[in-house]
Amino acid sequence: MPTKSVSRGFNIYLVGFMGSGKTTVGKILAGRLGLPFVDLDEVIKLREGINIEDIFLQKGEAYFRRLESEVLKGCGFGKVVSTGGGIVEKGENVEFMRNTGKVVWLDVSFEEFLRRKPHLGDRPLLKRGEDWLKALFERRRSFYERASHVRIGVDGKGPKDIAEEIVCLLSLR
Repeated sequence: MPTKSVSRGFNIYLVGFMGSGKTTVGKILAGRLGLPFVDLDEVIKLREGINIEDIFLQKGEAYFRRLESEVLKGCGFGKVVSTGGGIVEKGENVEFMRNTGKVVWLDVSFEEFLRRKPHLGDRPLLKRGEDWLKALFERRRSFYERASHVRIGVDGKGPKDIAEEIVCLLSLR
C-alpha cells in the first residue's frame, strides 16, 4: 500500500546511468506499490513515432532533451517513473522531480555497466566508445548525487531486491 505522499500524487522517479535497471526495477516497484509505471523513453517513442536512436539521428540530442523535459512534466502524478540517463543534466528537470516526488538513484558501477552493455540494445550514446562513455559516466555521477533523495547501489542485486530496498528506504510499506 503506498504512503499518503505517493497516493496524494507524488511520483517516485528512478534516475541512473544506462543499464542501472531503471525500467526493470520500475516495473517491479510499480507492481509492488499498485501504482502506474511510466518509462519516459517509451512515451517519447510513441509520441514521435520513431525510436530514440532515430530521434537523435534525425533531430539531434538537443531536440530529444527538450522533448524529454516536456514528457517528464506531462506524465502525471502518483506513478513510478523511469527516466532517461541524462535527464538530471537539466536543472529544471531536477527541480521538477524533487518538488513532485522522491528521486531514487540506482547507482551502477562502470564495471557493471560494461557487463550489462551488450544487453542494452541500440542506444545512440553506446556507439561512442568506452573512453567517452567513462567520461560521461563520471560527469553524470555528481548530477545523480545532487538530484536524488536516496541512493541505492545496484551491483550484485536482483531487481526485486532493489525494488524492496526502495520500498523500505522510502517507508512505503
